[in-house]
Parts: sequence; C-alpha cells; structure tokens
Amino acid sequence: MLMSTLEILQKNYPGSVFLNLTQSALALSITTQTLRVGISKKTIQLKTVKQGSRRLIHMSELARYIDDLTASATGPKKRGRPRNLVSIGGDL
Repeated sequence: MLMSTLEILQKNYPGSVFLNLTQSALALSITTQTLRVGISKKTIQLKTVKQGSRRLIHMSELARYIDDLTASATGPKKRGRPRNLVSIGGDL
C-alpha cells in the first residue's frame, strides 16, 4: 500500500500537528540553517507560525511542499545531449 506524504510525516511524528524547524529540516534532508535562510529569503515557500520565539510549520503545509518538490522533479526529460544556451564567441 502506498502511503501519502502526510501519512508518512504523521507516522514519524505521532501526535504532532506542528513541526519545529529542526524536525522539518530533517524531513527535507537539509540543515536547519538552510531551512531558516530559505524561509527568510523566500526561496523555500513554507508558511510558518510563530509561537513565542519558535517558528513552527504545519504538518500538512510541509507535506504539500514535499509533494510539490517531487512533482516538479519528475517532469518529462528531453532526450539526448543538452543544448548550449549561450554560444561562445558569437553575438548574444
């Protein structure tokens, strides 16, 4: 049986609705600092909730983000050698 991303996260973090940045970074296989910088620079599109001084990410939001990453990574690939986008020595 194939489990959804949300079900996998719920199995790994039972009883949790929100994950802290360390847990979220672990689920994304990146460092906590990379996640912090990505969220602040808006290169990682995750909505966070602030509780006191802590930033938390809703588990369904993290599952959606992971699903979006995998959907964009599994797009159709072109056959053959990739083209050069910039010709060397030619007019641009």
